[in-house]
Amino acid sequence: MRKTLVLLSLLTLSGTALAAASVSIDSMEVDGVKLLDLQCELSSGGGLMGGMVVASTLASQKEALDACASGGGAYKATWTWTAGKTEVQTVTGLPKSGEGCVKKALNQMQSGSTGTCAAGVLVGERSTAEANWASMNPPPAPAAEPAAQPAEAPGPAPTGG
Repeated sequence: MRKTLVLLSLLTLSGTALAAASVSIDSMEVDGVKLLDLQCELSSGGGLMGGMVVASTLASQKEALDACASGGGAYKATWTWTAGKTEVQTVTGLPKSGEGCVKKALNQMQSGSTGTCAAGVLVGERSTAEANWASMNPPPAPAAEPAAQPAEAPGPAPTGG
């Protein structure tokens, strides 16, 4: 009975790991790479550990990414994974040379996952990178209070007529 439960548990987890998954993580750090606003739609390689798979895959390029903005920077990127290869669609937030550097580094990622992702990534010196991220993502402005309605002007005074 115990062996059956273990086998069923493993089959359940392996089925979950290969199932399609939406991954949404506000903030995560793996091996010194900080991801922000991670959003993925994975058709394989997602499941319970999808976010960790994505983060560790990005972390495999940490040195190359840090070299793209060693003084500190933040960028947003979108990419797809298909058949173990990466194709970066966009990189924004760094000077053009830094964006090209990040594209080159991210295109070197290899993953068993299939799907699309978008994330913000902090690179290089952390405090500068965090300040850059904050400038890219200013907090929402407080909601404006409705304008006060002007008081109705008093009508003509009644006459005693």
